Amino acid sequence: MNLQGDPKLRQNINRLVVITFTLVLLKVVTVFFQEFLPVFSEVVSQLFAAFLPFIIAIFIALLLEPLVSRFIKSLKVHRAIATLLALIIVILGIGGILFLIIARLYTELAELSVSLPSSEYFLAIFGSLIHAAENFIQLNPQIQIALTDATEGLVSNVQSWAIAGSKILLNFISALPGVFVVLVMSIVASFFMSASYPEVKSF
Repeated sequence: MNLQGDPKLRQNINRLVVITFTLVLLKVVTVFFQEFLPVFSEVVSQLFAAFLPFIIAIFIALLLEPLVSRFIKSLKVHRAIATLLALIIVILGIGGILFLIIARLYTELAELSVSLPSSEYFLAIFGSLIHAAENFIQLNPQIQIALTDATEGLVSNVQSWAIAGSKILLNFISALPGVFVVLVMSIVASFFMSASYPEVKSF
């Protein structure tokens, strides 16, 4: 059979090839998104979690390098000692800043609590509002029904918020050991990377 002499048959074969290629490509894309992509994203997330301390360490080493170089030139000490001094100064500086922020917040809250009116004042206002609301509700039965429905909805929302908040709190507490481990590993890795920064940079 002469395919070159039959342009219609050749056109149909070309269409069949294009359709077959498109179907195969769609199947490959579907398999990729359904099977490979979740596994790939999980692997990438695990690798990122494993290398996160070292990524942080590289960033810290870059930030420490000017201070380490200054200590080496001015104090005439070994690079490891200069790195240790710089790391201690940075940790103490960050810790001091956090301590000052927390102390300032505590002082402001203490001053605010002193300047606020007493609890008896708020209780008296709240009691008068409740008394006025009770008198108004007793005169309007429809408001009683609406208030009951609103109270039930509010209680349900508060319960759902409490459950969500407890889950967030538990997740935060369970993540603290991992954060502490990452922080310690980052500090140790920062020391070694900064102590051998020229070799790491050339590598």
